[in-house]
Order: sequence, then structure tokens, then C-alpha cells
Amino acid sequence: MPSLNSKSMFNFARTPAGDRVALATYDGRLEFYSTDTIVNGGAPLAQFTGVGGGTIRDVACDGTNFYAATDTTSGLMISVFAPSGNTYTKVADYPTTDLQVQTMKLNYADGYLTLSGSTNVRVFKLQNGIPVELNFDNYFQRYYFAPSTSAYTVPSFHFFWDSALVKKNNHVYLIATAYSLGDVYELPSTDSVLVTYQGNKGTPNPKTSLASDTTAGPFYGDPIGFIATTAAPAGMSLNWDFGDGTPVIAGSTGTPITHQFSRASSIVKATNVLDSSINSSVPVTLSKPTIRFGFQNYNHANFRYLFEQPNASSAAPIVAGDSFFDASDGSIQSHYDTWVLDGTSTNLDPTGSVAVGACGAHNLTFSTQYGPYSSPGVPTGAPVGYSINPFIYSTRPFAAFIDVGSDASSLNFTGHVRTSHDTNAISPSQASMLSYKWELLDGSNQPVPDAGTKTGMVGGDGVVTYNVDKSFIKGRNYRGHLTVTGVVQPSCASYTVDEAFTDFLNPPDPQLLKSCTGPSNNIPPCTFSVISATGSDMSGWNYHWSVSPTNNVSPTASSDARFSPVFTSTASQTPYTVYLTVDNAIASAPQQHVDVTVPAQTCPTMIAGVNVFIAYSGHTSGCTQNTGSCAAGETLSFSAAPFGYDFTCSTHTYSWTFGDGGTGTGASLNHVYASPSTYSVTLTIANAGQSVPITQSVIVGGSTAPAPAPAPVPVPSGACSTMTSTTVFVAYNNPSNSCNQYGGTCGTGDNITFTASAFGYDFSCANHTFSWTFGDGQVGTGKSVTHKYSGNGTFTVGLSIFNGTQTFQTSASVVVGGGTTPNPTPTPTPTPAGCAAIVAGQTFFVGYSGPQSGCTQYTGDASITTSPAPRTHSRGISVTARPALERQRIIATSMRARTT
Repeated sequence: MPSLNSKSMFNFARTPAGDRVALATYDGRLEFYSTDTIVNGGAPLAQFTGVGGGTIRDVACDGTNFYAATDTTSGLMISVFAPSGNTYTKVADYPTTDLQVQTMKLNYADGYLTLSGSTNVRVFKLQNGIPVELNFDNYFQRYYFAPSTSAYTVPSFHFFWDSALVKKNNHVYLIATAYSLGDVYELPSTDSVLVTYQGNKGTPNPKTSLASDTTAGPFYGDPIGFIATTAAPAGMSLNWDFGDGTPVIAGSTGTPITHQFSRASSIVKATNVLDSSINSSVPVTLSKPTIRFGFQNYNHANFRYLFEQPNASSAAPIVAGDSFFDASDGSIQSHYDTWVLDGTSTNLDPTGSVAVGACGAHNLTFSTQYGPYSSPGVPTGAPVGYSINPFIYSTRPFAAFIDVGSDASSLNFTGHVRTSHDTNAISPSQASMLSYKWELLDGSNQPVPDAGTKTGMVGGDGVVTYNVDKSFIKGRNYRGHLTVTGVVQPSCASYTVDEAFTDFLNPPDPQLLKSCTGPSNNIPPCTFSVISATGSDMSGWNYHWSVSPTNNVSPTASSDARFSPVFTSTASQTPYTVYLTVDNAIASAPQQHVDVTVPAQTCPTMIAGVNVFIAYSGHTSGCTQNTGSCAAGETLSFSAAPFGYDFTCSTHTYSWTFGDGGTGTGASLNHVYASPSTYSVTLTIANAGQSVPITQSVIVGGSTAPAPAPAPVPVPSGACSTMTSTTVFVAYNNPSNSCNQYGGTCGTGDNITFTASAFGYDFSCANHTFSWTFGDGQVGTGKSVTHKYSGNGTFTVGLSIFNGTQTFQTSASVVVGGGTTPNPTPTPTPTPAGCAAIVAGQTFFVGYSGPQSGCTQYTGDASITTSPAPRTHSRGISVTARPALERQRIIATSMRARTT
């Protein structure tokens, strides 16, 4: 342990003049001294403890301010301290979005902080004194912390002792060191620009909120906002390329800009006018809209009927004086409408309305054109059109519809009578004389005598009720029937009677279906669904699902038509029973159930983005999941890629969706994208105990450059992103750090701290609840919890997080006592001067390369021959094929001894 004047410390930093020194002490505090006080053993000028009880591991100085790195249970914290008179004060604490297992070294150079940890290297750019992390997508931890496989030997170089940043000839280089390894990477220019997506800037259509199936969008044609920012002292003139074939637009940093797209996805790029190497891109994905329309009465009261099927012809209760309105997805600026009623065409924006017409039969075509337009009917680009055609309906002087409810013994029918306020259709006195008749019709469409009690008056707009004892229903396909009769004006003489019917009043006849994709149809993952045994209408059914027992399964109940609980395997085989009860207004069907068996755990927990990934490569462009843009029309090879996980541990299934409507199965397969875009590929890997979705973006016909992550503060309200397995995970460690989420063995009785950790997700975006299961029957709540295991074994810890709109589940494996997970490779013991210690896979290893196949010790397969070859030795710089750092260039790789 280093010391300064008998003060034990992790590390220290000083000002350039050497008059102020800051120590990260061995007990986890930060102490500031003048040169004199530390030489003479005096008291510190100021001292601070780590945030949240964490340990301050290192400190760096930019010439004025000091920056301290604190390892906390919720993630790395960087604190900024500024001089104040003869002492120092804390300016702010800046949380980061990733857990730092153990900070080794914090350095400052040329406006950057570089932090080296036991398993990662991280870089922060100081923007106005705020540390903003560059997004490397956990590159160093993913590609240096790689266990050996049966096919390849991988040197263990994952313990990063130090890292440094060097600027030379306007280039910025990062040097990462791990044991004897030294890799050099080039980072983007310090005069960088960052494009930020600002969402839909259009005016909402208030009628869209009437729909129950609408989504957040944005949709084709919506005005989407962007802004480009820079940390450079002066602003930049930019060219905006929206990637959709529209002309490039001039702009500048700090000035918002909007654009309307008429296709699903694009890459928006802002480029410095004077230096094209300074640019930033952001992907944009738009949703296909659902178009729909409804009708309203004379005072614009909206009715429940919204029509969206391609042929939406309907006997809806439309009366003279009503008007149609647009309730389609998208903002007012996103599209215009063309209403063709009985051959007459009208173009309107989404706020317009069209009269339904006089009494009689009508034919309506409703069309929308999505994309920018100067006025309704005048598009300014190539719009995308959708249509509902035909919509055939009748306009009446009065019309009725029926709602159905029930109690324990009765069916309760409520008839709503709508009467036109157009006196050319029906006069007020005629409306007041309307009469009605209720009937219960049996399965042969004949009235049931003396069934029900009638109440209410019509008299124009009115409500009448009809209550029927359930004992009158003695078979299937009974219906409620309401007939309204009246005298009307001559223009509506053909419409003196209107009839309304309920749906068939059948009790539910559910048939429970089970679909499991494990080794048999009794082993998860499973989805449970329901059909009607007789093909009856299921629209009024209510579903009540449950599972027993409730341990290691989530959710345990549901009211949806489909039920897909996730079962987590444990050390022993576990049987479960899934129960279903279905009811409607008529009756409740007998409870049904099916059994499933979750086999004993034989595989470790799959964690998307940690030990299972999507890998792909382009056959012609050479693009991969790490770098490059693929070409439209080229063949891409996709595969499920393990990282410290063995797919042979059990039977696995692989289901793919490619973001363009294509699907596939299998551990590896090929796919071709027909057009340029950014596609989201999803791979779902399932075994008997888990089903894990993994997502990966594929850029076709465009490219993106990595950009710094946004400043961690402030967080906009309501800005929660989607929690995924690559952004939210379980972190844990015991007091001795002999175990954590990366490996090692915990001790029986250890106080193990479990924390909900994030990488690229901010828990401060909303209130979150955290629910834990520890695999031994115990549970807990809170973002950070402590748990002890009383016996040996491998336990699956489950975490369920709810943020008000999304429930997310993740898990981690914990080995206690006699578990099977090996401890991390120990740090080698320093040796005296002379030859360094030979440590297989760390200081000495076998390297090879194939001149024809291009294979190396890291990747590829070579042909094996039996011809003897002489041994040669070399020492020098070796350049290896290592994945690029977020599409940035790897310059050179390690100086080390090799044998070939």
C-alpha cells in the first residue's frame, strides 16, 4: 500500500504548482493538504467521505479542480471539488450508469478523465466541468474479459492497472494497459458534435385519444425535432442530412430543427461544414399509423364507434345531423384526409369533419396521405397512403343500440335511443312520440313469452332498460331485441322502424390450450391461451389466470386472454399448475387447469448483453455487430454468440425477427435486407428454465459514429427509456469481494449486497419498485438489499422492477460454498528484477496466424498439417484482429513476448 509521510493511501494527485495535494486514503476518504502541512504532518485543509458510504479509490486534478472516483454499491460516482479560499468544497456528485467493480487509477489529460478498473476502462469528457462518459458499450469488459472455450485459447488480460489519454497532431489516443498488454485506440476529435433526438413536435389530434389501440408513435409524417450541440468554444455551422433522400439543410449547433419523414426509419446526420470528420448521427424509427374514423352528433359529443377495418361497413346508430371525424394516429401535421362521400371528394386536415348526409344509404371512402403537405390535398413530397373502403351505412331519423350488464340472477339490458336534431328528418313533436318494444329471442329467433321487466321512456334521445332473469335462458344463441317505432318527416319516410340486437347471450365455453417450446409440451417456456369450444364470440369474456406454487414464477396472475409466465429453474425439479376461470355476463365456466414441470437447473443464467449476444457479419461489406455499415442486398450471417456460456448445457431454441418482417429459427442463419435502414434484430433464446430476448441494431446502407452519452444531470421528467437486459442488471458482492456478478464463490453466512444496477438507464427518471427473490425461498424489496445464504449451492436471484409503465425482470446466479463457478484469476505476484514470471495465458502464450485463411489465436479456423516446422522467436509489436472500439480504429496492440 503506497504511503506519503506515513499516510496510507490508494493514490494521490496534486496541482501543477505542487502547492496542493489530495489523497485518496486507505480508509476511503479524500483529504486535501498544502505541501507544508503534509510534509510537517499537519491536519488536512479539508476532508470528505465517499458518497453513500462508498470508498473513494482515486483522485485526479485538471490544474484547478480535483475529481474523485468513489465505488458505491449502486455504481461509480465522480465528485468534483473546487478551491475555496484556503480550502476545498464539493461542487457536485455525478453518478454514472454502470457498476465499477474496483477502481484502480483515475487520470486527467487534455479535458478527459480516464478511469481504469479491475474489469473495465472508462473515459469521461469534461464539458463545463461536468464529466460526460463516452459510450463504449462496455467494450473493454466485453472483449478483454473473455474465458477460454473448447475451440480457442484467449489470454486473460482483463485486469486494467492503468490507462492514459494522449493528444498528438489533433488526434486523441487512449492507451489501455492490462498486465503486460498495451493497446492504443484513437478517439473522436475533441471538437465533436452531438445530435439529440427531441421527439414529436407536432400538434396532437385530440380525437386520437378516443382509440384504445393507439401507441405513442411517432408516426410517418410527424414533425420530428433534433438539436446538435458541441462542447467547442464556438458554435459550428452544420449540414443536416435526414437520410431519406430529401435535400441537405443548413443549420448550426444550438438551433433546433424539425423534419417530416414518410418512411419507417432513417439515420439523421449533422456534419461540420468545414470539417466533415466532425459529425454525429442518430437513428430515427417511425411507426406505421393505424387509420380510423368515428362519428359525432350536433354538439360534437363523440360516440363509442371507431372504424378502422379496411372494409368497415356497419349498422352503427348514425342519424341525420351527425358528422364523421378523423381519429387516426399521428399529429395534425402528419397527414391530410380525403373523404369521398357518394362520389363527392373533400380534402381536410385531421381536425376537419364531414356531414353524414340525409336519410338513406351511403357509400364512404376515407383515405389518408401521410407526409408533409402545404395544404390538404397538396403534398410536398411522396406521401404514404392508407384507406378504409368501402364504408356502407344508412343515415336514419332515429337509431338504437344496446349495452348488456348482469348481476347474480339477472341480465340487465340498457337501450340507448339516438334521435336526429335535424327537423327535416324528424320534428321535436314526432320525436316525443317514439315508442319501443323489448323482447328476449331464443335460439330460433322466437320471442320468449313474459320474459323481463321494462322501464323508461323514449321521447327523443332516451334510455330504456330491460331486466331478464337468467332462468329464462335455457339454451344457446339467445339475444336481446329492441324495436323503436315512430312517425318521421317525408324525407325519411322509409325509416319509421329501427331494430337493435345484442350479441348472442352464450355462457363461456373455454378450451384451455398450452404451448411449450421446451424439450416437450410440458416443459417451459410456455404460453397459455383460450379458444371457444364451439367457435362462439369471445368479446365479452373475462379471464382469471393463476399459478401454484407462486415461488420462482412471474407473473403469478393475469387477466389477459394469453398468459406467458416466466418460470425460473432451481436446484430441484418443480411441478406447477396453471389455473383458468372464464366468465361473462351470463355465467362463469368451471375452472380448468394444466400442469407444467420445470426441470432442475442445469445451465447458468443467461443474461442478454453479458453472456449471450447477437453476432453478425456481412459477406461483402465486412460489417459486424461492432463496426461498419452493411449493404442492401448482401447476405448477412447471424448467430447466437455465447460469452462464458455453454449452449450444450441443455436444449436451446432460437427464434429470430429481423425488423423487416422476416423471421427465422436456429442458432445461426443468413438474412438479406432489401433496402437501406436501421433494423432492430431480436433473438429469443430459450431453454427449460429461461427465455431471454436479445436485441441488436443493424445499419444497412448508412453509418453512425459513436457519440458521448448525454450529461447525467439534469434528468428530464418523464424520460424513462425502456429497461432491457443490456441496460439493467443485478450486481452483487460480499464483504471480502471473493464473489460478484462476474464470478467467484461467496461464503455461507456472508452478508451479500445485491443492487439493481444500470448501464444507459437512469433510475431517477421515475419512482421505481424493486422486488427480489433469492432462490432459497426468501424475498426482499428495495434497490439495494443484503442477504445471507445458510447452505451451499448455486442460487438464482430474481429481480422485478416496476417504473409505473414497465415491469422488467432480470436475474443472476450466485455460487455459495461448494459451488462450481471458479474464482477470478488471481493477480500475479511481482517477481524480482530479471526474468518476469511465466504465467500461462497472461505473460506467455501461443500465438499463430494463417497466411491464407487469416486465422489467429483469437478467431478463425486453420487447416491442420503434420509437416514439422522449425520454431522461431520474435519480440516486438503485434497487431491482432480485435473488435473495433465502437466503430473507432484500433491502432496497435500489445508489446509482449510471443512464440510462433
